[in-house]
Amino acid sequence: MKAAFVPTGRDLGFYVEENGMKYYAAGSSLNFIILSQLEYYAWKKLRSYKSVLEWRDDMQKKLELKFKAFDMDMVLLKLMDSNLIMHWEFDDPEDIVLQSTYAVRNGVPYGLENGKWRFGGPLEKDKVVLTREQYTLWNAAAGNATLIEILAQAMTELNITDDQVALKLLTEEGRRLVRVGLWNIEPLTSIGGTQHAE
Repeated sequence: MKAAFVPTGRDLGFYVEENGMKYYAAGSSLNFIILSQLEYYAWKKLRSYKSVLEWRDDMQKKLELKFKAFDMDMVLLKLMDSNLIMHWEFDDPEDIVLQSTYAVRNGVPYGLENGKWRFGGPLEKDKVVLTREQYTLWNAAAGNATLIEILAQAMTELNITDDQVALKLLTEEGRRLVRVGLWNIEPLTSIGGTQHAE
């Protein structure tokens, strides 16, 4: 299993409480999946990890202490089957995922600071700083833009003529934008349904 993954969809928050169990929604307002509280917690934490394997192992260790029957592999499979997690590594400009996946930008830039774009709040802990390349990728995700459209715009603005250089930029820096919360990834393929966890 390749380790470069990102969470997809939006955090739609609390959905319902049934029989003392809380359920949460993730995906899009039109097409979402219901997650148990544990699944939701694990899904939200993925963006904090550099590797899906590290995430899986860490979540298993943390959650099995409280919940003896917890199986992180089942959570991983559910998230993958529901398109709430996707492989994030691009090396082919013809990859269908580039045409069928949207990136939606979050955040507001506060301006240039020492030649880099600053995002976040007034507190130092909330500050995110982007290079010109990262900012160009972030900015290209305005509105409804597929990854291939973002890639084309970034190549033009950054004067990149080599597809492999551009794909490497998208793979590395796009993933960072997801990790710090400045991008949400939304695959065009359907996300989940509205079934409760079993």
